[in-house]
Amino acid sequence: MKTKYLFPSYCKIAGKIIAAPSLVLLFVILFNESFEWNIDPWGWLGGFADELAIIGSIIGLTLAAFSKEKIEDEYIEQLRSDALMFAVIAQSILTIIFTVLLYDTWSSIMFIFGALVTTLVIFVVKFNVDLYRLKKSCKDE
Repeated sequence: MKTKYLFPSYCKIAGKIIAAPSLVLLFVILFNESFEWNIDPWGWLGGFADELAIIGSIIGLTLAAFSKEKIEDEYIEQLRSDALMFAVIAQSILTIIFTVLLYDTWSSIMFIFGALVTTLVIFVVKFNVDLYRLKKSCKDE
């Protein structure tokens, strides 16, 4: 993976700050069908909470996932590549499973929106766990 396509390392913090509340809002909307956006002082947000949650989650997770590390070498690039491949394969398997299990149109649509975020979540978690293991093994030596 060419590092010229990665964001600067400070974008990782900004991405996590954007992604955390967006993911919380997204899960509240998905799992609480009676959720209403009640904070609307200007009267223009209306049903904007779900769009805000999805867009914020995608932007935040993309920034967190594709930001350079402070020390970016070939091994980190390999970890990033392996984590991305793992995330795409895992998401493909989940998509096949849920396509077979979901018969309701609304559930299928909600899964598709969730799939946009799930691939990034799987990638971020897998990459950070692998990076943590690498740093821990380096400290032990």
